[in-house]
Amino acid sequence: MSKFVHLHNHTEFSLLEAQCQLGTLVARAKELGYEALAITDKGNLFGAIPFYKACKKAGIKPILGLDILVVNHSRFEKNHQDRDHTFNIT
Repeated sequence: MSKFVHLHNHTEFSLLEAQCQLGTLVARAKELGYEALAITDKGNLFGAIPFYKACKKAGIKPILGLDILVVNHSRFEKNHQDRDHTFNIT
């Protein structure tokens, strides 16, 4: 039984940063004996419900997260001095 939990995983729902498919991710976590697993897809929660259901079916505690970009300016501004900050909310 593993006590390690991945808290930063991007799935096929993570636009332009997809790393794995939900089914494969959950199956591998179950195979390794994970008690919990998280997803932190980039900019959306499209995979939250399928992930939650797959984890529950596999007996794994689902942890839902979101990787978002927070900025102090409009995306339409061409000249800005602020630095962008990425936050991972789990």
